[in-house]
Amino acid sequence: MDTAAPSPAVAISIDLEEYFQVEVMHGVVERGQWEHMPARAEAATDRLLAVFGEAGAQATFFAVGWLAERQPQLLRRITTAGHEIGCHSYGHRPVFGLTPAEFAEDTRRAVGVIEDAAGMAVRGYRAPNFSIRCDGSMDWAFDTLAANGFEYDSSV
Repeated sequence: MDTAAPSPAVAISIDLEEYFQVEVMHGVVERGQWEHMPARAEAATDRLLAVFGEAGAQATFFAVGWLAERQPQLLRRITTAGHEIGCHSYGHRPVFGLTPAEFAEDTRRAVGVIEDAAGMAVRGYRAPNFSIRCDGSMDWAFDTLAANGFEYDSSV
């Protein structure tokens, strides 16, 4: 009799962004400085891809469009390894700080560069800092995501 426990189902997602793009760095590293900051996401992601490959695990990488535009080869390695690419905005700005028009433009721009870099359609979205509120005041954001063809949202 085989008494080994079945392997658990594991779901993992990664926010693919540079360290200087996180909200805690706002005011420390201005957006105009991003181009001049040392990039670290690629090396860290390559380490994750190696670990996931050894474990036979698959993940969703929610990519910032700004990074995808500058490192398309990284997104292509992720998809070649069999992982999903999702959208994590273009400029990593909290959605509650954007107008509906600004959010629509950020989302449209992000989808274009991410899909070009990844070579595949994006199905999922995750707002920076989980910044879509679910109190009914931001339903316009979900409408924008649906209009851009997203099948799911991982923002809340």
